[in-house]
Amino acid sequence: MHIDPLVVFFRWLHVITACIVIGCAFFMTLLLPAGLRGLDSEQHEAAFLRSRRALKMVIHSGILLFLISGIYNYLGNRELYKQWPPMTHSLFGVHVLGALIAWAIMIAFLAGREPFRGHRGWMKINLLVLVITVAAASTLKSAREAVIKSASHSTSQTSGRAP
Repeated sequence: MHIDPLVVFFRWLHVITACIVIGCAFFMTLLLPAGLRGLDSEQHEAAFLRSRRALKMVIHSGILLFLISGIYNYLGNRELYKQWPPMTHSLFGVHVLGALIAWAIMIAFLAGREPFRGHRGWMKINLLVLVITVAAASTLKSAREAVIKSASHSTSQTSGRAP
């Protein structure tokens, strides 16, 4: 049995980036507003805009890391996806579409010097999209493992038969 360190590295890169991006979105959407309560409007605005600027760097870097690690992971798993198309293709589609929607919302939220009107509502929607995207990805991993298990089970049954 062999574990390819490059496969592990790109998997970890993808998962750690997801944790950081979701954590930042959670912080900006739910925690920061609570922490800024009680400040005068000028301090509130300044702290929010500084936090938003830092988030912009994290999100833009995160999108790049997602693209690199996601493409690598897809290329390594595409043969497994072909073995159970109804399940794996639908989950992969939800995963990729969810990521694209989340990125679009994040980029729109971060465009310009100040956020657009109604950005808080969109960031809450974005958190939901991110959760659905992660749920699809984790279910897709389980589907890949089921394909591998099924293939090894059928191989062991056919190799155990008499010629």
